[in-house]
Amino acid sequence: MKKLVAQVIVVSMVASSGLAQDIYTVKFGDTLSHVVKRRYPTDKLYGRRGKLVEVLEHNPHITNPNRIFPNQKIHFVPAIVVEPTQSVAVVTPVIVPEEMSPIVEATPERPQENFVEAKTEVTPEVIEPPKKEESRKVSEQKGLEEWNISALYGAKYLSVSQTGALGKAEVGVLFLNDLKLNSEFLFEDWSFGFQIDSYKFKYKTLNSGDSQQMYAVNLYGSYKWLLGGLNIEQNPLFRNNNGNIEMTKMTLMYLSLGAKKDFELPTRKPTTLKLKGWVNYPLSASSDNADIKLDSVKGFGVTGQVELNRQIIAKNDYSLHATWITQLGVQKITQDVEWDVSKGEAKSSIVDASTAIGLLFKF
Repeated sequence: MKKLVAQVIVVSMVASSGLAQDIYTVKFGDTLSHVVKRRYPTDKLYGRRGKLVEVLEHNPHITNPNRIFPNQKIHFVPAIVVEPTQSVAVVTPVIVPEEMSPIVEATPERPQENFVEAKTEVTPEVIEPPKKEESRKVSEQKGLEEWNISALYGAKYLSVSQTGALGKAEVGVLFLNDLKLNSEFLFEDWSFGFQIDSYKFKYKTLNSGDSQQMYAVNLYGSYKWLLGGLNIEQNPLFRNNNGNIEMTKMTLMYLSLGAKKDFELPTRKPTTLKLKGWVNYPLSASSDNADIKLDSVKGFGVTGQVELNRQIIAKNDYSLHATWITQLGVQKITQDVEWDVSKGEAKSSIVDASTAIGLLFKF
């Protein structure tokens, strides 16, 4: 007679579980989209289900995806590694013929051993949410994250059309000596900056050899996308005196309000596109000629600006960018004028278009 014998094989497996950390330290000149693209080269970057959104959700300390700083930590979604963690008892029945099992019959019956499944509880490593990194400080001013300055050279086209008490004048001039100097101080949500534009214009009469430097200064501040500032512009004012076109320099002061938006382009080198637009309201007007009086200025203006910055080199303390700025503005001005015997209301329509290229330093 055959008997059934239980053959027990205990299979033991070692368990381990953990969360693999994946942290990147930002270097100078990095942009978030380029870092994420290098980490996930085959995945979709933009869009609602893109990797950029996923990384931002895992890094709540990055409040502005267009602005990351050297030594800042980017925590990628960790890879989960799980290995078997259980000891399993396997019972295999074996049929033994009766004549071949005398030892089994002679052996006193032992109580059945209970095989209990061994379970090993593994407590996963708790990863605390990343703490907000302190922004890079470039000065003793608390909260200052970046300071930049740029110098550009380009061309300007200025068209002035006048009617009214000073007579009719139509003048359009192209200048190839337009100089620009820009600077900006960036905080987490705020920014302050200035733009200076300078060019030479023939002065006093169109036929004379004299020329005088004219300026435009834009002082502005922004909170997130909202933009506001004070603009001071010098423009020519003409008088048609019996066919002889005379000029004087007029200084206009505007109050401006607008919006801005920055875009990080998906290019091999970090490239940023900045768009700005604002509406101007004239506050006052004056002339450099004490014998000319300007008063009761009113009107409006609209200005748009496109700025493109592309990184050339990046060092530990600064980066160098090529920059290109194109700007277009239209102003409609009405004011009371007293110029010798010419008195009354003068209307001016000013179109200002400029483009310039140069270098931008970020610190």
